[in-house]
Amino acid sequence: MLENLRKPDLALRLVLFMAAVVLRSPVGSAILSSARRLGDRRLSLDGENWLEINLLKLQLPRLDPAFNGYRLAQISDFHIGTWADRARLIEAIDRMNELKPDLVAITGDFVTHQPAQYASDLVEVLQRIQAPDGRLAVLGNHDYWSDPVIVRKALRKAGVIELNNQVVTIGRGTARVHFAGVDDVMEGLDDLPAVLDKIPSVGAAILLAHEPDFADNSAACERFELQISGHTHGGQVNLPRIGPLVLPRLGRKYPSGYYRVNGMHLYTNRGLGTAELEIRYRCPAEITLFELYQGDLSVEQN
Repeated sequence: MLENLRKPDLALRLVLFMAAVVLRSPVGSAILSSARRLGDRRLSLDGENWLEINLLKLQLPRLDPAFNGYRLAQISDFHIGTWADRARLIEAIDRMNELKPDLVAITGDFVTHQPAQYASDLVEVLQRIQAPDGRLAVLGNHDYWSDPVIVRKALRKAGVIELNNQVVTIGRGTARVHFAGVDDVMEGLDDLPAVLDKIPSVGAAILLAHEPDFADNSAACERFELQISGHTHGGQVNLPRIGPLVLPRLGRKYPSGYYRVNGMHLYTNRGLGTAELEIRYRCPAEITLFELYQGDLSVEQN
């Protein structure tokens, strides 16, 4: 399974590069401008503007009762500098802060291209996040396709902890919950065995993985109660009776929302931004808030 996941997706990179070239041409700019107007009008007619907040109450068998009601917020796929600019992302962060999360997890793809141009804006947006237990993140494929050095520097400057095959443990007295992250799967940088070696045997474990289809691997090890992912943007364009128009590799099996994978919760967040095609249709951006409770594996969605 892992060997198949790690095959380089050169075709996707070529398609994205060609799309970027076309969209930056005069004709592409005109099309994109019209698409933005259509997308903004459609989202405003839906009455929810451009952003949706989803609440899930999850029961985790290994969660200590000391963590009952723990609030974990997930955001993903900023792609700052394309559809989601600084102002739009600040609005999203401010709305997330109103939810008063204990911890915020960010599941990759902070940029699409030209990260140096948007690094200061990215730092400002990330520093705005308020969560007493901190801010955790993993990188995504676009972060590697642009410049991971610049992205990592921005994360460090903003005080965000990157979980590149690492584990962070949060305590409540003697109780513990473990947050782990695998480095980008599409780039072949994930090291699940190393992550498992770092997780103590006692306490619930939650995994950040940019690509959701990695859940088949993480669930098989039977150590994680929850995996949270991004990567897909929900397809960005969700057509009636057809569904998501385009989904990336490693995001086609679990493209959006909640799933149960071999006794593990999985959630795929639609992200805050878009990649090269700067439009969302019937697929609003998303903030996810998980409330965690001890108990047999179950979910309640609002």
